Amino acid sequence: MIVEMKNPKQWKSKVYPSVFSLMKHIEANKNLKTNMNSSRNGGKDFTGVDNFDEAVAILKDGSEEIMKGLKTNVKLAIDKLNKELNTQPEGYVADVQGLFFDVAKVIEGEPEAWYREPWDKVKKPRIKVPIMGAYLSGVETETVIKNASEIIALIKALEDNGFECEMAMIFAVNNVSSDGQDSYHEIMIKNYDESFNFKKISSMLHPSFFRRIVFREMEIMFPKTLNSGYGQSTEQTLKGFEGGENFLNLSKHSSIEKFKTKTLYTLKGKK
Repeated sequence: MIVEMKNPKQWKSKVYPSVFSLMKHIEANKNLKTNMNSSRNGGKDFTGVDNFDEAVAILKDGSEEIMKGLKTNVKLAIDKLNKELNTQPEGYVADVQGLFFDVAKVIEGEPEAWYREPWDKVKKPRIKVPIMGAYLSGVETETVIKNASEIIALIKALEDNGFECEMAMIFAVNNVSSDGQDSYHEIMIKNYDESFNFKKISSMLHPSFFRRIVFREMEIMFPKTLNSGYGQSTEQTLKGFEGGENFLNLSKHSSIEKFKTKTLYTLKGKK
C-alpha cells in the first residue's frame, strides 16, 4: 500500500498492482448481482461513455484523445520545467518519440512507453506519489490532462536526477455502505522500476475509469449495502491518512504546485 492509514479498521480496502489485475477481478465478478449497477447508472455527460462495454474497451486500449493530449502537454511541461531548472532536455525525443524504445513494449503494442535505462545497482532514494483519482463531474478533461502532464514531467525530472518514483491512483471514499463503512482502492500506475505507459495512464484519466470501472469495483466490494450515491470523496477524507495533505489532486492545481515547489527545491539543491 502506497499510503498509511491512521485507522485501518475504518477502511475496507483493495490494492491492485496493475490495471490488468483490476480488469481481471471485475471480469471474474461480472455476473455478481448487486443492489447498484454502474452499467446502467449515469449518462455520457457524467461517465464519458455510452455504456459499460465502452468503458472496458478504454480500460484495455486506452483513450486516443487523452494519449494525444498527454504527449503534447508533457512535452510543454518538461520544456517549462527545464527552463526553471536552467537545464537542457535529456533525451525527450529519444524517450517519447522512439529513437530508443522498449522493444518488449512495442511488441505488446505499446509504443507510447518511455524508454527505461539499464538498472542502476546503486540504491536510489525513493519517492511515493499518491494521486487522488476522483474529481467532480464539472471538471474538464483538459484540466485533468494538463495537471497529470505536470505530474509526469516532475517525476521524470526526479528520475533523471537519480530518484526512483512510484505512482498509484487512490480512490478513498467515506460512507460508502448503508452501515457507514468507508472504502479504499489503490491501483498502481507505475512501480519504481517501470517506465511510463501513456496508454495505461490515459485509461485511468478517462472519466469512465472512476464512474464506471471503480464504481463497479465498489459494487463488488459492497454487493448488498452500497449507498445509491456511492459515498463521498472530499478533502475531509484525506485526514484519514498519514501525509494526506501531500496527495496530488488531478482537479486542483494547488496540490501540484506544492509538489513542484518541493521538486524544484530538491533538484536545485543537487546542483
